[in-house]
Amino acid sequence: MDQSVAVTPPDKAVPTKYGVFSGLWAGRLDGMYDAKLAVQTISSNGKVTVTYAWGTLGDNHPGEAAGVGRIVGTTLKLERLPNGNRPIVTAVILL
Repeated sequence: MDQSVAVTPPDKAVPTKYGVFSGLWAGRLDGMYDAKLAVQTISSNGKVTVTYAWGTLGDNHPGEAAGVGRIVGTTLKLERLPNGNRPIVTAVILL
């Protein structure tokens, strides 16, 4: 992920159940491909801005894209990214 990607700590008005999603996350897609997610901002209604980065995916080269999403209950769901991809990224936080 590009070093210029910044995470803004949640405002005090953001409920804790949303604020726990703030930060940098790393994992694997389908257990095979490296991926990173920066949850950059979170609003008090659960809307988020993110940067999503991926490693080599078959014929696709590593890259990243900015996007938006929403926290619903304990799940963060991303909308389609500007590059047309809609990765299935679900982060579940157990409180």
